[in-house]
Amino acid sequence: MNKTDRRTLNAELVTNAERADTIFALAREDGNRELNAKELSSLDGLTMRNRVIETRLNQLNEERDRAGAAHSGTEERLVSGVFTGPRFHQMFPSASTDSRGWESLGAFVNAAANRLADPRLQASSDGANSVAASDGGFLIPTQFYAGLLDASLEDEICRPRARVIPMTSDIVEAPIWDK
Repeated sequence: MNKTDRRTLNAELVTNAERADTIFALAREDGNRELNAKELSSLDGLTMRNRVIETRLNQLNEERDRAGAAHSGTEERLVSGVFTGPRFHQMFPSASTDSRGWESLGAFVNAAANRLADPRLQASSDGANSVAASDGGFLIPTQFYAGLLDASLEDEICRPRARVIPMTSDIVEAPIWDK
């Protein structure tokens, strides 16, 4: 499956979430009424489809992880046009996977972009600016940051063709040719 197919699956997840939000919004507009059988059935269908999509995306990620782990040493390479080097959780195993209460990256971005007074944004701003979040922005929860970095691996052009030298310190010594 190529990156376009992944994007299609992710777009379907977003569309399904929007459909669910619409169902709930209509019930709220009607005076917080109970959902009817048709609406509940629609929500069940969306939930089941999302589970199928998430399972497939997890399978694709595991396949890519296995392909990356199968390489000897630390070299990375392209397999079927997709970068198969280490993923975020392989490079940073001790990184937090806490989403800080956000149900999705979309919910986080919506709150930050619309400057909503959400206490979770304050909790997320500890790495940016603790006095005024508007001066430094908001720190993206690691769970979502990891996904953004992993998704960007599919679009890389230079790194898959470059020689990546692993570093064990802040300084690397490399031989050069000097005339």
